[in-house]
Order: sequence, then C-alpha cells, then structure tokens
Amino acid sequence: MPDPARAVRCQELAQVLSERLRGAPDFHQRVRSLVSDLRSLGYDLWSFDDSDEMEVWCPNYQTPSGPGIVVTFMPDAVTVEWSAATKLG
Repeated sequence: MPDPARAVRCQELAQVLSERLRGAPDFHQRVRSLVSDLRSLGYDLWSFDDSDEMEVWCPNYQTPSGPGIVVTFMPDAVTVEWSAATKLG
C-alpha cells in the first residue's frame, strides 16, 4: 500500500516539473536539463522510453540501486510515480 505522504510528494514534484517544462522552446532539451537537476539531487534516473511527444525516466532496472521515482514528461504535463526499482526478468 502506497505511503500517502510519498504520493503527495510525487504530486508536488510533478507540479513543479510541469511548471518548469511548460512553454519550453525545445521539449527534449528542457527534459534533459530537468533530469540533470533531479540527478544532482540524488535521483537515479535513466531514459526508459521516448518519442517526439514524451520521455520516461526511471531508476536503473538492470542494476537496481533501490527505490526511486518514475517520471513521465509530456509537453503539457509531468507525472511522477514511486518505483521499487526491482530487476526485470
């Protein structure tokens, strides 16, 4: 069962990231900048999926370093979810 405080923190972070991404002239460049900022705060983030209209960043699933966040960036919104970062397969 998710920790309610953790869910609130994820929503707050998503809101801040959405505000910083909104109106960026280059979506992918701004995402890279935001991910760099998150990494400097200690988040283990790796590119998982991307397209012209979205990017998903998450903890390293091949060599898990522990729990973390999954961030989905879209030009009009960002979502942040908690992840256990367990190894796949």
